[in-house]
Amino acid sequence: MKKHIAAGWRYVRYGRIVLGWIVMSTFLLGFLGVVDASALARWHLLPALLAGNVLAVIVLVLLTLCFGRVYCSVLCPLGLWQDFVSCLAERRKGGRRRYAYRQESWKLRYGVLAVLVLGLLGGAAAVPLLLDPYTIFGRIATHLFAPAIHSGANQLIRWQMAYDGPDLGLAHTDVVTFGTIAVLVAAAYLVVISVVAWRHGRLYCQAFCPVGTLLGTVSRHAVLHLHFGADCISCGLCAKSCPSSCIDVPHHRIDASRCIDCFTCVATCPKGALSFGRPPVASAATPNRHAGKIASNPANAAPDLTRRQMIAGSALAALAAAGALTKGSRGTAFAASPAKVVRPPGALSYAAFSERCTGCHLCVASCPQGILRPANLEYGLGGIFQPRLDFTDGYCDPACTRCSDICPAGAITPVAPEKKKTLKIGTALYRPDTCVILTEGRTCGHCAEVCPIHAIEMADDGNGHLLPKVHHRRCIGCGSCEYHCPAQPKAIRVVGKEEQTPART
Repeated sequence: MKKHIAAGWRYVRYGRIVLGWIVMSTFLLGFLGVVDASALARWHLLPALLAGNVLAVIVLVLLTLCFGRVYCSVLCPLGLWQDFVSCLAERRKGGRRRYAYRQESWKLRYGVLAVLVLGLLGGAAAVPLLLDPYTIFGRIATHLFAPAIHSGANQLIRWQMAYDGPDLGLAHTDVVTFGTIAVLVAAAYLVVISVVAWRHGRLYCQAFCPVGTLLGTVSRHAVLHLHFGADCISCGLCAKSCPSSCIDVPHHRIDASRCIDCFTCVATCPKGALSFGRPPVASAATPNRHAGKIASNPANAAPDLTRRQMIAGSALAALAAAGALTKGSRGTAFAASPAKVVRPPGALSYAAFSERCTGCHLCVASCPQGILRPANLEYGLGGIFQPRLDFTDGYCDPACTRCSDICPAGAITPVAPEKKKTLKIGTALYRPDTCVILTEGRTCGHCAEVCPIHAIEMADDGNGHLLPKVHHRRCIGCGSCEYHCPAQPKAIRVVGKEEQTPART
């Protein structure tokens, strides 16, 4: 009977792994621009909090309160990446289990969460940008995985054409790079998190991830969780297989705040002594030699925290959630002339955009024109890595609403296609001192020819030159004029607006 139970838990574990792979593959394909992953992205905790997505927040909290941190084992792409690295490390070591129980780093966990709270309430919008696990994975996928996969696919196409091979069904994709700083930061995250996962499993999730700490605070009180049974022989295989290092075999305790419900321990136990559900209340007359230990902590909760620490941690977690939901005007605290930067269409005000955007770069990866770029310091320190428009390689199609459709955090609000055509995201400014008409004596007029809303006309300057004249009330700042301008530096450039409003005709 116990063999059948163990086999059943193995199937549950395999199901979790398959579901996790589907989720991570969906996200990766979303950041490659192959599928639309926005619906799934909206169910991630910090974007949902910042967007005020109350339904998603309530569902995630209830899910955690019922089953523990299944979010971390199934929905979080960064956690799933750590599982993948840990699996590679395990295979490299011949399948040997290498983990051991570690006490909870309470000060470190809630210290990082406190930094998030201060960032949310104090105006440092870069703090959630740098700490959110979904956002970190998004930048890794956008700046490292996507260019590598696109380059590999293009190379396969070249080989297929050179050697007259079979049609692979691949289409050539322009490989877009988004700046040295963004690539280096993404590479640093990838290397550090992968090394930690290779050596210590889910240590990053259990010590440094503020979302894990938030959900862990809730999961301390989960109705269903893993617990020891009376048949345990203290072999320690469960602790050696636990990537969260949260199983204390000598005391028969499982830290519910760090357990991610991966079910590896249950599938590993040779006696079927671990179960997932409501723990039984041990009787004082139970003859089992472990009864006293189990009864002393029937919920198998973390034994290391005092009641005062648990109350303080819960209050801090509640403050973080409240700070993300209420937002306020923190986004402008570290702004540096943000009005000159052209924001994505739908980022109606700088304050609302800055306080919600997590810099996940789903919009950057999905932009059909490839003109969204991560900011360095254009928005100031508080807006590092948040998206901005760059018209070097294209312009914003007035009919395109892709970025506003997929933003999971509500930083770029949905814009109807008919309203997008008249939404003023910036204004074109003409600089005659660099215009080729005056500097080279050439006949030009590209800016007027390519303007999709006819906001530019060629007018006589009184000296026999036809020069561009911008009708600023009509201009929407799409960047077509700047992109097509042959002058270097550009004779016509677009600057952003503090508030995006409909243009006047």
